[in-house]
Amino acid sequence: MWGFIIFAIIVIIVAGIMGSNYETKKKAERASSLSLKLQEVSDFTLTKKVDGYGGYYLFAIDEVNEKIGLLTELKSSFISFSDIIGVELIEDGNILTKKSTSRTIGGAILGGVIAGGAGTIVGGLSGNSIQKNKVSTVTIKILVRNLDQPTLTILCFDSKTMTVEHKSSIETEGKMESYIYKFCRKNADDIKDLVSVIIDRVDNKSEPTSIASAFTNSVADELLKLNELKEKGIITESEFIAQKNKILNI
Repeated sequence: MWGFIIFAIIVIIVAGIMGSNYETKKKAERASSLSLKLQEVSDFTLTKKVDGYGGYYLFAIDEVNEKIGLLTELKSSFISFSDIIGVELIEDGNILTKKSTSRTIGGAILGGVIAGGAGTIVGGLSGNSIQKNKVSTVTIKILVRNLDQPTLTILCFDSKTMTVEHKSSIETEGKMESYIYKFCRKNADDIKDLVSVIIDRVDNKSEPTSIASAFTNSVADELLKLNELKEKGIITESEFIAQKNKILNI
């Protein structure tokens, strides 16, 4: 009896090791395949990259030709720096941080105010503004000035595909698989920060005229003051919207 139990335990352990080795091999093969795919792109010079967990994606930057690239098993997308207008870090549908180019009205500062929602603060660039016990997905959404492809979405973490048991969500702390979430979240933060730097670089290249800049700054100041009044309860939501529309000539 005991011999059978010991044999069964050994079989389970061996099967687990074999399964783990197989999954490790598959991850390495996926990552290698994406790297080879990128090398075959003739007009792309890799200067920085973020390798997605398990080889599910490869995010690449070409500072020479000023492009970013996203490669997956099914699709490859390449976008010019100048076509990027914003980036958002999203966790389970909640936007933790976002940044947009100043080439849009008000850019990163006015984005939240014009929306009339929670205000300008969605989350700091560190991405630690929202704490949760369980997470299912972490996504980076890059907004693009292109009608055919208005967004580039990077699924940095997906518990259903990136966990051994294909769980619907996993604990972010204290559990065996929490390291997967932390690894993927760091990748998401890295991509968000890199795209934010690209946005700033492009903005600095295309500085508006002093008159346009002064107008934008003036509008931004007015909206920020107005939003502060609303947040302090001095004016109501409807009064905020009415004054905001007046400032923006809507």
